[in-house]
Amino acid sequence: MPTAHVYPAFFMIATMMLVGWAIARRSGFYTRLITPRSNSRYESLDGLRGFLAVGVIVHHGMATYTRVTTGLWSVGNSATYGLFGTAAVAMFFMITGFLFWGKML
Repeated sequence: MPTAHVYPAFFMIATMMLVGWAIARRSGFYTRLITPRSNSRYESLDGLRGFLAVGVIVHHGMATYTRVTTGLWSVGNSATYGLFGTAAVAMFFMITGFLFWGKML
């Protein structure tokens, strides 16, 4: 399969979201964790950080696939897979910096 196809990545992300939703619905432990408790947390940022972490997982998965098939550690010729890693890491660190700055103040 050419590395430019992004359909496997979207399928993998959708599968992870479905599994996470099923676990959160069935487990009392996770239900208590995702129930809003106070205004001191940014739950929407937690969700965004989760999506960004999945983007990094997809990026590393594609880099590993390319390494196994060609011997080069790269994501091939796909700009989408490249952005899954670089943009996700940059945004993840920006959000983390924002959260830490609030704690420092």
